[in-house]
Amino acid sequence: MRGPAPHPDLAQRVRQIGHIDTEYAEEFILQALGQLLRAGVPLDAIAQKFGVTVRTISNWKKRYRARLREAAAHLDRVLLLGETMDFYEDMVAQSLQLSLTAETRREKLAALAAARAAMGDKLKFLKSIGFWDNFEFGKELEEERMRRADKLSAEMLKACFGFDPDAFEANNDEADAAED
Repeated sequence: MRGPAPHPDLAQRVRQIGHIDTEYAEEFILQALGQLLRAGVPLDAIAQKFGVTVRTISNWKKRYRARLREAAAHLDRVLLLGETMDFYEDMVAQSLQLSLTAETRREKLAALAAARAAMGDKLKFLKSIGFWDNFEFGKELEEERMRRADKLSAEMLKACFGFDPDAFEANNDEADAAED
């Protein structure tokens, strides 16, 4: 998913701002640059949008990354971890609640599939931040627990509803691809 589109004539906007306030212009440039980088726009295309050289974009990119590192240094990592874990737990709880109040079988199955996916995403998040690197003894246990829970939830869905969650996810992926 791409972020918001930059100003139609970015180079002109930067020149206008630069004449008024250079500090604001730098902030504007770095924010626009960040949006374009997160959207995966190549450096040469970014340079063209700004009307500057790729070397200038590379220098701006270094300043942008330095600002990100500085901001990250002030983050409360424990708080951020807790908020992220709460998010995943809330997603599971809300999905399970939706499955209980769903009116149709399809809605119930979709809610259960969402809960299952949120549990998997939580494990992927923990892996991506290196959580298991610090708790090597628990990594295998947690992964085994997740495999067993995943298998159990899939078997429960098959037994109770005659529903194969893997086939459901594959069908949804195909439907999403057809819509695009």
